[in-house]
Amino acid sequence: MIDDSNGAKRAKVKLGNWFDVAVFLLLSILVIVALLSKLVQYYGFQIHDLDTGIYSNLVWNLVNGNWFYSGVLNRNHLGEHFAPIIVVFAPFFIVHPSPVWLLGAQGLAVGTTYVLLYFIAVKIFCEANTNFAKPLAVVFAIWAFFYRPLTSALLFEFHPSTLATPLLAAAFLAMLHNRDRVLWMLVASLILSKENAPLAVLGLGCYAWLVLSRPRLGITLSAVACVSAVLILGVVMPLSRSDHWEHYSRLGPFASLRFKALYSVQLVKALAYLPLASWRSLVCAVPLVGLNLSVAYYPQFSRCSHYDDFASVFLVVAAMHGAVVVLRAVGSAFKGWRAIATYIFLVLVALLLTEPTASAIFSLQGSWFSYDERQVQRKPAVYRRLADLLLPEPAPCRGISNLQWISNEERQLYRELAAYRSLPFEIGIAAQSVLGPYLSARPRYVPIFSAAKGVDTWRLKPGDKVIMTPIRDSDGLERVLEGNPTLSRVFVSPVLHVYEVNP
Repeated sequence: MIDDSNGAKRAKVKLGNWFDVAVFLLLSILVIVALLSKLVQYYGFQIHDLDTGIYSNLVWNLVNGNWFYSGVLNRNHLGEHFAPIIVVFAPFFIVHPSPVWLLGAQGLAVGTTYVLLYFIAVKIFCEANTNFAKPLAVVFAIWAFFYRPLTSALLFEFHPSTLATPLLAAAFLAMLHNRDRVLWMLVASLILSKENAPLAVLGLGCYAWLVLSRPRLGITLSAVACVSAVLILGVVMPLSRSDHWEHYSRLGPFASLRFKALYSVQLVKALAYLPLASWRSLVCAVPLVGLNLSVAYYPQFSRCSHYDDFASVFLVVAAMHGAVVVLRAVGSAFKGWRAIATYIFLVLVALLLTEPTASAIFSLQGSWFSYDERQVQRKPAVYRRLADLLLPEPAPCRGISNLQWISNEERQLYRELAAYRSLPFEIGIAAQSVLGPYLSARPRYVPIFSAAKGVDTWRLKPGDKVIMTPIRDSDGLERVLEGNPTLSRVFVSPVLHVYEVNP
């Protein structure tokens, strides 16, 4: 008989190599799509002073020696949000001050999170001796790509907490591989991202204790979380502001209970309820999700903003552990064709519960979260009642733009703005909120948030410029500027209107 064991081994290695190449290409595509979505936002003027412009102006002030002063908010931003992590952008703003650095980093951060979640899944499934560990890990990386809370964090305005999602995912990976030194470096960086980061560290402590059975590490992480929260919220931020923190007014744990219940269900429903199968890992997400449930501020429990960026990582990891529990249960309860039929049934249920339109690909097509209220009104009453239950607002996720490919008007606007971005620094600029991120890299910048609020002229001087675009004038700002006797129009084009403050 011929021993073909060596040939079988070579075939297996060759197949494994091809699979690894395919995984690399797939994960690269996910990263590229995430990055592309942010570049489309930048060149398509789909960012605003709130919040991308705040951080762009903040980094510029850091580079020019103004500490954490915000020209958009006109105060020290450390008193508003604790985000020292944005210092990493200072070298890039020295080369070229532009919000494209922030948006590009945000896209790369979320794309990297997909990649890290793949390696987390490989480790979890391999340690559980799950069959087809790598293909299952690929499924969860793609699942994270279609997970609406994480996609919302990607497509929302720049926020430093979203920038830190790969740090959190890497911390999970470091714990799974027992790399404690790397873990503590990641935790230190994570804490510098936002004032809610200590809750993420607390979740890591719960994971170390409840899931990995490392109580000493869990207690240490929890202690670090508590101490850092006290220092950030009780010392650093109060010393950086002169009045009451307005975010405390959002507290309302018993407000909108129906919407909060719907939010809680949707978080796990989009993951086929798998997190519920592993209560220990699900508990780790409670601190972050509990924060969102403790307020009366709807965007924070709508899955449509950046507020679920950290929690998304915990929930996807909990779904991985839940999948291990479910697969073990099926394998022990059924054999042969019954087991195969059960697996197929579970896959179909997962596909039905997954939200296929919740990804950056669909947003690039301009169809993400599309919802026409007139179409609903033409439906039967039962359908309208169901739509009201599933979609709490007439237009859910209004804070997220349906990304469109860059138009000729937007290209022209970007070219015409170049002359005003390079104006001497002694000239102040007041700009429409949608133009602010592109023009706020200067000592005197004044945001125009709406036509109703008008222009804050006391911060302007004669010769300063007031800039708006008619292609984004939805509230009549042009009429307000035309009727202001202190302004004279000095430039007009189909996409850009520029006014100058009179002597």
